[in-house]
Amino acid sequence: MQVNFIRDNKYISLALITMILQFILLKFFFPFPSFTYDSYHYLENADTNTYSNIWPVGYSNFLRFISAFTHSDVILIFCQWLFYHIAALYFFFTIINLTSCSRWVKYGIFCFLFLNPIFLYLSNFILSDLFFISLSLIWISQLFRIIYHPTTKILLWHAAVLLFIITVRYQAIFYPLISLTVFTYCHLSHKKKMIGWLMIVLFTSGLILLTVHQNGRTLGVNQLSAFGDWQLTNNAMLMYEKIPEKERKSDSVPKKFAALHKVVTHYIDTLQLLSVRHDGLNGYYSNDYYSPLHLYGRTLNKTNYYLSSKQMVALAPLYREYGLYLIKKYPTDYLHYYVKPNLSYYLLPPDDILRFYNNGQDTIQPLAKKWFSYKTNKVSTYLKRKDYEPFRISTILVPVTTMVFLVANFFYFISGAYKMETKQFHMVLSFMYLYWILNLFFSVLAAPIIFRYQLFNMILCFSFSILLAGSLLKKDNSTS
Repeated sequence: MQVNFIRDNKYISLALITMILQFILLKFFFPFPSFTYDSYHYLENADTNTYSNIWPVGYSNFLRFISAFTHSDVILIFCQWLFYHIAALYFFFTIINLTSCSRWVKYGIFCFLFLNPIFLYLSNFILSDLFFISLSLIWISQLFRIIYHPTTKILLWHAAVLLFIITVRYQAIFYPLISLTVFTYCHLSHKKKMIGWLMIVLFTSGLILLTVHQNGRTLGVNQLSAFGDWQLTNNAMLMYEKIPEKERKSDSVPKKFAALHKVVTHYIDTLQLLSVRHDGLNGYYSNDYYSPLHLYGRTLNKTNYYLSSKQMVALAPLYREYGLYLIKKYPTDYLHYYVKPNLSYYLLPPDDILRFYNNGQDTIQPLAKKWFSYKTNKVSTYLKRKDYEPFRISTILVPVTTMVFLVANFFYFISGAYKMETKQFHMVLSFMYLYWILNLFFSVLAAPIIFRYQLFNMILCFSFSILLAGSLLKKDNSTS
């Protein structure tokens, strides 16, 4: 069944009006952007205009593109907010045309996408999160459109979007697998399937090889992502700190790890004495200035400042080997102390930085001052509180939307409402399940789990919950 993805100007106008009003409100309360540890790495890479970095370079390229026209922080934040609206409208007009939707279904999805304060607040951060969410909305919308109405044009655009999204965040590394699966099972001619497969395989593998080559040439290490090595060690450390002291004391490590291991064990030995602990911060060891991984790096590089991207990349091979050594030594403990807690984080993720404006500080680093042409390194907000309780509480939305999604699916099939929907809609639903499962495994086994990393998943769960609820009501109305 071919579907025309109709755009309703009423929703476009309403989204435009609310976008402008919300942005004015945002800039009234937060005249300056919010900066985090990651922000300075993105700015550093944009400032040096290098292809290589410990983080993917897509967002840095976006910063540099905007800087070609202006260094205004207000315009940058507005561009992030505008791009999100463009992507969200594309997603909105895609999803409401997958099946016949009632007015309340459309209003429910619209309000969640465009009147949600979480996305407004996130747009004020110098971070890749909202940019990644926007690209992900475009990516999955294109997949749904390919299932309903595949054309060569959308296949080309899809490959381009997929290529760019991987440069923004390596969390998208499993996206090509979903795209290839969609191409395999949707109603495409053999020729179009071959074109789609080749574009995705060639574009993705080409990007990976180019990134590895550039990292080797610029940073001296042939690898796709140095941050992945830091993250691996971070995960191992979250396990190792839970190992009983007596067992740790009996450890004898290879000589190449001796100096690093000494710093690590000293930190863990003093952990119980700290008044402020990092419990619940599952990216602490890879990100925090005071973590033993950063302390060892600063000692090695004889500096008191944050490690540069090049310094972090140089440490990555050693940290990868050390992390793997700990995991292989304590495989059962790794499952118990890292994977199991990470699963609970997936169900109820930590709020991370969203709760604090500018990490709770009123100053920024010199690079940010230079990039945005500020006269001072002071930033301020009209809100007196430095932590915002609503954003801590809002993490409950993740388990709530997930549970509602699962319940809606249960009743959708039990009630027989699925019999009223098309084969294409069932394919869309199947690939939604595939995304959800892959995201679960990737997040629990390999990635830090924090609230802002689960927002795209939350959008999908909420939107499909509303669609399925609408299908249930249609079924009830048809039988009454």
